[in-house]
Amino acid sequence: MTTIKVSNMSCEHCVKNINEALEKLKLEHEVDLNQKTLKVEADKLQLFDVFEALDEMGYDAEKID
Repeated sequence: MTTIKVSNMSCEHCVKNINEALEKLKLEHEVDLNQKTLKVEADKLQLFDVFEALDEMGYDAEKID
């Protein structure tokens, strides 16, 4: 799994938006509001789609592992 830091994820509404976007991409994922992280099971091409979706929603995302 790849871990992504989403620094401006601040509430349950953010979690809901991210979950809905990744469900549309059909990717296994976990969102942790307390840590402001997203763990996603994805290959490089799918990761591009994840970052693109996060960017379109206005989230600042950075791969941390």
